[in-house]
Amino acid sequence: MDIIKETITAEKCIRIGDAQALVEGTAKLPEGFREIGGVLETSAVCEVLSQTAAQGSIGLEGKVRFSIVYIDKEGEIRAFESECSFIHRAEDERVCPEMQVLASANICECMAKAADEGVFMRALIGIDMICVMNEELMAVTESSVTGKNIEKLVVREKLPRLAACGNTKLYITDEVELPQNLPVCSEVLLSRAYAVLGKTHAEEGKLILEGDIRFFILYRAADKNAPLRFFSGTMPFGEIIQEDAACEELFARLQVERLGVSCENGNTFIVSAVLGVHYICTEWHEASFVSDVYSPLFDCETEQQQLSCGILKNSRPEKRIIRLPLHIPDSYPEAARVLSALGHAQLTAMEKKGDKCELTGVLSLSLCYATADAGIRNIRQNIPFECEAAVPMDADVQIMVEVIETEGAGYELDLKLSLFIDASETVKNESCILTDLSLSPAKEPAEPGIIVYYAGGEETFWDIAKAFRADAAQFMKEDYFAHVPAGKKLLIIRH
Repeated sequence: MDIIKETITAEKCIRIGDAQALVEGTAKLPEGFREIGGVLETSAVCEVLSQTAAQGSIGLEGKVRFSIVYIDKEGEIRAFESECSFIHRAEDERVCPEMQVLASANICECMAKAADEGVFMRALIGIDMICVMNEELMAVTESSVTGKNIEKLVVREKLPRLAACGNTKLYITDEVELPQNLPVCSEVLLSRAYAVLGKTHAEEGKLILEGDIRFFILYRAADKNAPLRFFSGTMPFGEIIQEDAACEELFARLQVERLGVSCENGNTFIVSAVLGVHYICTEWHEASFVSDVYSPLFDCETEQQQLSCGILKNSRPEKRIIRLPLHIPDSYPEAARVLSALGHAQLTAMEKKGDKCELTGVLSLSLCYATADAGIRNIRQNIPFECEAAVPMDADVQIMVEVIETEGAGYELDLKLSLFIDASETVKNESCILTDLSLSPAKEPAEPGIIVYYAGGEETFWDIAKAFRADAAQFMKEDYFAHVPAGKKLLIIRH
């Protein structure tokens, strides 16, 4: 028998979404800035600058950019920015140099404190890495496995194939007006943002992405009695990415990598954001291949290989409102009025509850408040929380804090959190492919007859037919891949 082979191609996607890295460093204060009396707020954004795949590992390099607001020893509020570089390596035996890496990083928590002649900065970042490639296998063709005494299991299905992928950047700028109920801005002190992907669409030669940038601005107000004010808003965007191999099956992920905010006339903010985008375009093709063979008259020596393919899909984002209590430590003065509340949410566990998942996480809260004697204090607390979302158990889930509202005064406060839950899942498919075959006359040919067999519960109809080297056609009305219920009586005919 002449064995003919053909190439089977399928997209292979590996996701490593549970990696974290600690980035820290020290920096001197800008020239002319007085020594830190106390840090009021800290924010950070992370940018991955390079990503490479090696045998069994992924290497990343990037930067974390910190924005720090503090009150100096003479009671004046100051703000400045600094940055720390990082290098991270993740080990995974499935990774190979031929893979393209799409990596992004988000801030799980960040802090800053006074250090000798400067400031100490620390950020915990969550790193999401996707490795993708087209995997090729040489499979035995259906036409080369012929003969009335040869049983073959032929699989026909659609397989995904990587059409294109890439890392790129989008540059978004817009004007945002300050609400009339807030005092005018004299100086922008700190800002942070995250991006929400809405609609995605592919046309010939281009990808169209629509979404929102949710931003948060801490500014110095002209009101001397309340010098710190907090303002949040939404900036919609629609952008086009040129991609010759664009196709409808599109996965995309956004990350705010840089953010700049300026104020021109006290009421108008110019918000500029750099979005890091990674995308994967997948096309589908019909494939037919032999998965397994056997014969009552021949001994079959086979080589088989698992083809593991998978694609990433964006899930529909969700919003959740939760309430949490906050106790200001007794060693701190009471809160007369909350000036700002910022936070990062980190997912720690998921548990299936009916058709939803219960998400457990930790809120890293930074609260800045005014005291009764017109002072300003900051507290940082990690607060556990729970919420439900309709996401798959194996999904990669990111939780962003959209808004934190506070109620009350004194030592006991209530927090109202608006959480944005973004999820994506890997849709996997595994197939067994026959990659080589040789036949020789059977040393013990199968004898004709009827066999009574009671299924053990672990076998498929194909497994049973193969085990007894019987004609598989007698199970044509059944699904060859279906498991036979334990104890089911089968009459197996061998011709």
